[in-house]
Amino acid sequence: MIKTEEFVEMKFAELLKCNAAMNDSDKKNILKAFEYANDIFRNDKLPNGTPYILHNINVAITALKEIGLGPTSAICALLHGDRIKSEFELKNIKADSPRMAE
Repeated sequence: MIKTEEFVEMKFAELLKCNAAMNDSDKKNILKAFEYANDIFRNDKLPNGTPYILHNINVAITALKEIGLGPTSAICALLHGDRIKSEFELKNIKADSPRMAE
């Protein structure tokens, strides 16, 4: 049986493969967004018991793969809902990564 953390990592790897046009900078920003969101939602579960972060990853995959949007949309998908769970603000994202804040 696969461990939850391994499954989350597999889904994140799938996300990074969704758009062949993404460059290393895009992938780095997506990784930062994932790490931040994964930390915030680490202990949260959906009603069916799966980790909440999987919802965000699946939304990001849908944005890239099915809708054809770009890396910025994937970042937004990963970060959606974080304001509900944290006091982290846009100014904090701008300080860490101005490109991600755009």
